[in-house]
Order: sequence, then structure tokens, then C-alpha cells
Amino acid sequence: MALRVYVAAPLDRAAEVELVYERLLDADLVPVSRWPYDDASVTAENSDVRRTEDLFRAHVVLVLARPGPDSVEMLADVERALMAQTAVVWTGDVAPSRPGIRVEASIADAITLLRAMSDTVARPWPRPGPVDRETLWRWVLGERETSQELPRRTA
Repeated sequence: MALRVYVAAPLDRAAEVELVYERLLDADLVPVSRWPYDDASVTAENSDVRRTEDLFRAHVVLVLARPGPDSVEMLADVERALMAQTAVVWTGDVAPSRPGIRVEASIADAITLLRAMSDTVARPWPRPGPVDRETLWRWVLGERETSQELPRRTA
């Protein structure tokens, strides 16, 4: 099983999100957010329902942040994720300091972290079955088992 990643970003960054999807797939991670592909036929209400469904299918949320008026949906996605105790990995400007959010300096650093987290998801017995969201949440908070070492941050 591969780590499922929801990518949250301002709506005007949809083209960039598609490029990030390629990088996630190259790292054996599965992007699950469909919003970048929404077209004029998708109503605002349907889009919101789809975003929520995609968020709840994800093991973790990757945020491509940029402050501004176009960030409303992105921030709503982050709130929903945190309420569901879905771990959030934040890249970009103005990162909030909240439990459940891990800040990485770049998308490359975030993907390195997600790859390490995916090993937890893919771990065979003795932990078969559904992913333990609490384990991923503890990774982001920095409270992990000794056998689950996070990649070291580079200065």
C-alpha cells in the first residue's frame, strides 16, 4: 500500500500541483486530490464534496502555501485535515504553528519526509491492515518510535 497524499494549494496553482503530482508518483506516492482537474462542469458544491472525499481518503496532506485571497480553499482543506487528525506537511510562506503541521523548507524536502512516512504505511506484518493515522500524526508532532527515524533536516 502506498501513502495517499492530498495536495492543498491556492486554486490558481493548479498547474503547479499537476507537476507536483508527477514528483509524488516518481517517489511511489499516490496523489488523491482531484480539484486541479475540476472544469466548468463541476459546481462549487460538488467541488467541495469532492475535496472533502479526497481529504478523507488521504493519509497525509501536502500544502503548497502562498498567502493571499486565493488561499481560502487551501486553508479550509487544512482545517478539515486537522479536525480529522490527518497529518499536514506544509511548504511555502507563512506556516502556522499548530499541532499536526510539520513545516518543510521545500517540496523536495517534503517529498523526502513523505517517502519516509510511506514506509510506515507499507510496513508488512505485524501491522497489516489500515494505516494507523495516529502514527503518522505522531511523526508530524515529532513523537515517534525509535525505529521510525525521520530524515534529518538540512540547514
